[in-house]
Amino acid sequence: IDITGDLFANGSGFSFSDPGGSIGGNVILGGGATTTGAAIGSLITVGGNVDIDRESVLGGNWAISGNLTNSGRIAPGNPIGRISVDGDLTLLPGSILDMEIDSDDADVIEVGNMAVLDGSVQVTPLARALIDTPYPVVNAAGGISGTFSQGVTFAESLPFVEATLSYEPTTAFVTFGRNDVPFASVAGTSNQHRVAEALDEIASPDPLVSAITFTSERGARQAFDHLSGGIHASTMAALVEGSDHLR
Repeated sequence: IDITGDLFANGSGFSFSDPGGSIGGNVILGGGATTTGAAIGSLITVGGNVDIDRESVLGGNWAISGNLTNSGRIAPGNPIGRISVDGDLTLLPGSILDMEIDSDDADVIEVGNMAVLDGSVQVTPLARALIDTPYPVVNAAGGISGTFSQGVTFAESLPFVEATLSYEPTTAFVTFGRNDVPFASVAGTSNQHRVAEALDEIASPDPLVSAITFTSERGARQAFDHLSGGIHASTMAALVEGSDHLR
């Protein structure tokens, strides 16, 4: 899609192919409008400003020459994405920054000037996300003003992990951590309890504990079954012995 002037989208959906596209003027998303698409190496370029109303979603990978003002939702990438803003980023009260995070990468907004933060961050940890690792979600060369006053939430229910926000003068971070909900609290069978209780004794960081930390209750029970399903006494002993050493 290549547009020489402004893009006014009122309730419309725009899907860009991997090569991206260009919009010469401003982009105004209203009435539940959505955008998706473009690859990180082939961004959707905008010559002016981008404004998103409360009902609309800016998705995809973008390079914006002007300012980006969000009252709705920003969801970079597909899945991991980048949005660059040469001007200012303004996240208004009630707005949502919808970010996906993997082991060594995350959605991020790179801002050339100032970022004014408010609203909330909603995170989706992907399969290889790490605990105790700060992931930058906003970098602003001109500095950060404000905070995400409505905090950080998860896109789906994850009973064993918590997310926290932290700030440096030019960067906002999301960090995952193991919360205090025992794995054994969701176990449903005696074998599941045996495995879960042993896992609860293993201190972080541990690859197995980290992997289960990012599962749902159902996913955790499936993992316990996988580990216990006919689990040999020697394997269980090794698991418990490992917890003794790492405690």
